[in-house]
Amino acid sequence: MQAIKDFYTDLGPLGPVVIAGVLGLLLIIIALPTMLKKQIDPMAKFREQVKQPTKTGRRGEQNLRLGGRADKLEKFKEFLEPKSEEEYSATKLKLLQAGYRGKNAVSTYHFAQFALGMSLLLVGVIYALFQSATGNPSPTQLALSAILPGLVGYMLPKYWVTK
Repeated sequence: MQAIKDFYTDLGPLGPVVIAGVLGLLLIIIALPTMLKKQIDPMAKFREQVKQPTKTGRRGEQNLRLGGRADKLEKFKEFLEPKSEEEYSATKLKLLQAGYRGKNAVSTYHFAQFALGMSLLLVGVIYALFQSATGNPSPTQLALSAILPGLVGYMLPKYWVTK
């Protein structure tokens, strides 16, 4: 037990926070593949193929994939779109008014919110760690310098669409 205490105290005053952050990130990395793995019902896939019109290739072969590169977000649709129909409709209307008419506009919008929020949150955490290593900031300053960039990144797509 003393070896563990010596290890995290050698990391400085934020040693326990760094260890908790690394363990949290490790748990997220382990859990993501199981959350994103979605079992497709073979009958649902068959019904979907029957409903869609087929396109033929040069020699009369059927193209199994009808979508283009816009379908890349389709598998993450469950995580990137709002769950309620009212919120989805409001977001779609807002994007239509802004000129984004694509079929994946809502998914792209929510992906941009997620990606910018998480990436700027990571930048904020790195800045907070750098700030704590070089000086003696207050806990409020550390929290604001870590969380504020993530909040800005999350709100940036909403600001872009409304303006």
